[in-house]
Amino acid sequence: MLNLVGPSGLKTRGAAFNLKAPATVKFGNFTESGWPIADAGVYELWNTDPMGDGSVAPGKDPLEPRLFAGGVQPGHVLTVGIFQKDRRATAKESGQPLCRIALEFDAAANLKAGDALALTITKARHMAEDIGAFSTTVTYDMAAKSHLVDMNIAVGTLSAK
Repeated sequence: MLNLVGPSGLKTRGAAFNLKAPATVKFGNFTESGWPIADAGVYELWNTDPMGDGSVAPGKDPLEPRLFAGGVQPGHVLTVGIFQKDRRATAKESGQPLCRIALEFDAAANLKAGDALALTITKARHMAEDIGAFSTTVTYDMAAKSHLVDMNIAVGTLSAK
């Protein structure tokens, strides 16, 4: 398992990235979801008031989708998007694990302890802290500020054990 940690000191409302792994690494699946990614609990992925009247707690409406998805593309590329859904929720500190990634080593690769395995971020963006105030109708401020911003992610070294 690999934790994706965002840049420290940056408040965001979500992140999207593409992570390329070498052929010796496969993206696995988490048992609970069957996906290669899992939410680390930083972002509030549900509407804070799904019915608009306080009658349903966040995450308790079974028909409400979360803004979290990911999948493996050809070429050993994992693509992920994880975003807060509600403008009323505050932006979160990104310098902590934002999501977990399931990795499996290919046994046929005959990796030795200490072998470095290159992971590469091919694209990364985040949703900025200031995306405009909450409104029940779209405003110019919301439209002007709600876009993804390029982000640099430093990738550490993954080593076989």
